[in-house]
Amino acid sequence: MVSPKILFVQHVIDGGILSQKNLLEQFHRLANIYFMFISILQLFTDLSPTGSYTTIGPLLLILTVSAVKEAIEDIARYRSDVETNNRKLLVLGPQGTWETLTWKDVEVGDIVKILNREFFP
Repeated sequence: MVSPKILFVQHVIDGGILSQKNLLEQFHRLANIYFMFISILQLFTDLSPTGSYTTIGPLLLILTVSAVKEAIEDIARYRSDVETNNRKLLVLGPQGTWETLTWKDVEVGDIVKILNREFFP
């Protein structure tokens, strides 16, 4: 019989694509696509009665504020994840004794012991 621990892959979170993901999410909003289209028309043609940069400025400001807000939320989420992953718990070891591990060391198939009013993610 194959151990269930072999069948599961280690899950790793990669925050390196934050800026690409953020831009993709921002341009899923119809209003942002509209303002980008209007900004391009104003930059490269003489169709606009206003200045070239009057539309792209506010659009860039909105995109920048959204990116900063999401970065702050991601940092808070990362800190929370680190705190949760480093909490201690009891896991039944191979010899039948309870061993103290952190949540990040728990694997599929481990038997954990949760006491009354103890944190459980």
